[in-house]
Amino acid sequence: MALHDAPQHENPLTPRQTNALPRIVAAPTLRQAADEAGVGYRTILRWMRDPVFRAELDRVREAAASVAYAKLQELALTSAANLEESLNSPDESIRLRASRLVFDLAIKAEGNHELRKRIDLLNNAFSMLKANQ
Repeated sequence: MALHDAPQHENPLTPRQTNALPRIVAAPTLRQAADEAGVGYRTILRWMRDPVFRAELDRVREAAASVAYAKLQELALTSAANLEESLNSPDESIRLRASRLVFDLAIKAEGNHELRKRIDLLNNAFSMLKANQ
């Protein structure tokens, strides 16, 4: 789902503010975002102090992050398929590099899995402590 395909909701922002939001999210600096949106840099800074504008900016950033994350998942699947093909390469050096990469990734994945389990245990313990207070 593209950013502009997000469900529509009542927008309390001005058209200029709405126009600036995706530019703020995408631009490397607020100055560049202001230039691209056709508004002054100080105007952007003023808008950034407005809680309603900040909330909408956070929503747009979250939507952009969700789109990017979905694309990364898609690319990861493609990369995994390419890596699997490399394991069967007739070139021994390619097979060896692919094997090392798979091994390194498997170790990292196991470490991440263990870390996730520990975090879940801590969260459960914290919830139990909080419930007993």
